[in-house]
Amino acid sequence: MEFVAFRPGGDILATAADDGTVRLWNIVNPARPALVSTLRASADAVFSVAFGPGGRLLAASSADDKVRLWNVTSPAAPVRLGKALTGAVNTAYSVAFSPGGHLLAVGSADRDVRLWDISDPARPHRIGPVLAGPSGYVYSVAFGPGGRVLAAGNTDGSVWLWNLADPARPGLIATLTGPTGHVFSVGFGHGGRTVAAADSSGLVWLWDTQPGAAARAVCAMAGQPLTGAEWHAYVPGQQYEPPCR
Repeated sequence: MEFVAFRPGGDILATAADDGTVRLWNIVNPARPALVSTLRASADAVFSVAFGPGGRLLAASSADDKVRLWNVTSPAAPVRLGKALTGAVNTAYSVAFSPGGHLLAVGSADRDVRLWDISDPARPHRIGPVLAGPSGYVYSVAFGPGGRVLAAGNTDGSVWLWNLADPARPGLIATLTGPTGHVFSVGFGHGGRTVAAADSSGLVWLWDTQPGAAARAVCAMAGQPLTGAEWHAYVPGQQYEPPCR
């Protein structure tokens, strides 16, 4: 088993397996889960599955470099939608839907992320440039609560954050470092203020994404602020306005 995901509402669980299948389970009674359907997703391992926000769409990424979509409105009779999403030339490791359900992010062993517009799930199309930069596999992707920020966890021990306010013109926000092992999972806390990352060394890392908090942390490490005399000595001709008060 590679990955699991709950459908919104919690009644259906999807499991991704090394045999290339995705299984849907009815867990209304968790003590007696019932297999509802088995989807043949790939001839290779399926590494990630995700439900769209409304629970109607299911995406699965696999070792054959592709991502496939199904309409699972009826979990017992899933319907494949359109052609497989391609573009990656190496394993498609991770998928995530935006909160609004119009975007799908795909992280791959190409060390990058591709964005797909799935407003029409039967006719998805690529949007924006490839999000590149990590030197390791993109093993996990996650949208922030508002859908404006995307996080990517990478096997080079970093987490990259992109601004997707305009998905056609994404911008890099930050590269978070610290983990010494592969980052296998990333996620946002409630409200998007915190980013969490789990690494292969058994640690979970937390970052505060608020600029004000970062500034306060820097100032706390900086010690005493410049005095008025020091300011006028080092910054002559400028009004006294130390960065930390």
